Amino acid sequence: MAGWYSSLNILRTFTHEVHNALKLSLKNEALKETWIRRYSHILFSCLCAAYGSNSLCAVVSSNPLLHRPIRFGRRFIEAMNRLSERAVAISGASILYAIEKAGGLLKARGKKPFIILCDCLSLPEYVYLYDRFTDRVQPGALLYAINPGGKTKTFEHLAKAYLNIASEEVTMKDIAKGLQGRMEAAGWLLYRDLDDLVHRHGKEGFTSLLDLAVSLFRVVEELALKIDRLSEQYCLLVMSDHGYDVATRDGQWCLAHRFKYGELNLSLFSTTILIG
Repeated sequence: MAGWYSSLNILRTFTHEVHNALKLSLKNEALKETWIRRYSHILFSCLCAAYGSNSLCAVVSSNPLLHRPIRFGRRFIEAMNRLSERAVAISGASILYAIEKAGGLLKARGKKPFIILCDCLSLPEYVYLYDRFTDRVQPGALLYAINPGGKTKTFEHLAKAYLNIASEEVTMKDIAKGLQGRMEAAGWLLYRDLDDLVHRHGKEGFTSLLDLAVSLFRVVEELALKIDRLSEQYCLLVMSDHGYDVATRDGQWCLAHRFKYGELNLSLFSTTILIG
């Protein structure tokens, strides 16, 4: 798993670099009023790193402080994609590494754990949550797993290998209850809004990048508000089974669960982050 550790370090560098770039470039604006601007910069930086298209990169090219972070983002996405192509087993191994490390960090905290399982949460939202709650993210709390299929297999493997759930029809509710018992958590929450948005706009997309950013921001900000409340009392384990990709079709920007060999993809990104 040396490759996973190496890519994790690149991911952490990318996350820190984006946060610092936005902190400097938006320092003269009221923080509350700039959350959507911050998310937009993060979203377009991640998409530029993944796909490198001129239309995506032009949105962030006006902020020179983001050029270096985007290079780290591309290095991470390339490393993650290479790992996923080398071995199907990387999915199970990476989620076990992530959850075991998260479990150790939770035991070391003074707060009671709380579990938030997300059906779809991608790299832009991961970086945004770090940017939003930097003061509540502990060292070592940025983790991730790889899901080569870009669908629900990550949680299915977690159920069998970590929670000893033998059922073939494993639900997110089963996973949440299993993690609550295994980690002695105070409770759990399921978050499906982003996956619903992806399915709604898989065929009928957005006519502009701004519309795409605003819609994604509204959904992730609802999650951020829940995290804000819960993290005052608990240490939150936020996990997703997969991410999403952005594709262009007939002049529209569409959200998709897709995975194509030979192309860079974000769908295979599976979030693990501790907040609080």
